Amino acid sequence: MSTTRLRLTKIDQYQLLTCMRHQVWGNQQNRFADWQVGDYLAFKVDNALAALAQVAGPRYTSKDQIWEDRLAPHRVPLNFVHYIAAKNRPPIEGTIGQALRKGNPSGLGLTILRQKLLPDESAKIIFDAISACPNALTDAQGNIDSLLSLARVQREAKVARKNRRLKETGKAQGILALDDNVAAATEQEKTAHSRYQRLLVQLGKDTGCDVWIAANDRNRQYKGTALGEGCMKQLPSMGLSDKAKQQISLIDIIWVRRNAPIYAFEVETTTQVSQGLQRMSDLMAVVPAINMKLFVVAPRQRHAKFVREIERPSLAHLSEYCRFLPGEDLETLAESAHPLAGYVIPSVIESRAVNLPSSLR
Repeated sequence: MSTTRLRLTKIDQYQLLTCMRHQVWGNQQNRFADWQVGDYLAFKVDNALAALAQVAGPRYTSKDQIWEDRLAPHRVPLNFVHYIAAKNRPPIEGTIGQALRKGNPSGLGLTILRQKLLPDESAKIIFDAISACPNALTDAQGNIDSLLSLARVQREAKVARKNRRLKETGKAQGILALDDNVAAATEQEKTAHSRYQRLLVQLGKDTGCDVWIAANDRNRQYKGTALGEGCMKQLPSMGLSDKAKQQISLIDIIWVRRNAPIYAFEVETTTQVSQGLQRMSDLMAVVPAINMKLFVVAPRQRHAKFVREIERPSLAHLSEYCRFLPGEDLETLAESAHPLAGYVIPSVIESRAVNLPSSLR
């Protein structure tokens, strides 16, 4: 192979398997102007070469959510040609790394980050190193679901270990604590959180409810408008103690009708859902007799995490009151209900909620 147009990128195992499942590569920015059909893209996972794919078609844009942690709307279709099982992956460090750095005087890190074309000599080194390893592509594609599940568990465990170390050494600035784990919210997650809140505000008003939004979110901007615009300035007294009212005021979104809260929503767009559940547990502790249904709103893929969390003995009492609402279903419901504003009743929200397994109810 005399000339190979090849790029190198760094991702984790879960992202790699997601790309393989959907046969696509994406980016937040449009960096595909000079990509050509037939170009190669090599994947680096945990400082080792893991896979090789070939660009299979022209670049395009899409709003379909494929990756959990980002939209990456700018995309190129891929055809994976080689996948290396973890135990057989050649490390970048050592002979391969030294040869690559010699061919990239401006810095290999920047070349990987921007997925620039590698010099021919460097491209050949990577291509040959991958080709020399056993190709496990067929097995991986045939077991993609189980491999993805395993990779997700490993990813969450790795993040938890890393953040626990940060917390123990006192370097956890800017990190949001969630139970025993700590997770950093990305900008994409923050945007999704605001989007779901805006949809809950809109749908609540369309069903004839007054809407409360948590005080710390009220002035947050979403698409040029404060999230709390047109929402309640204060909660009705409801005959509750100051402590109880303070606890309720922390809930992300509350629908109120006839001065009584009827639905409460905690929006969780990070990899954990335990913070929202804990806040609801605290609410039930100070207001045990309140007649209000509770929902955790999160992307659909986090339903399993919701179930695992609510199975905890400390949170099991919530199973009688709390249900899971997929954010994707909230979007479609809000869109379809908006033209019928004034004719839709609040309980429409229950039609999209996911029931807990019967063993928990």
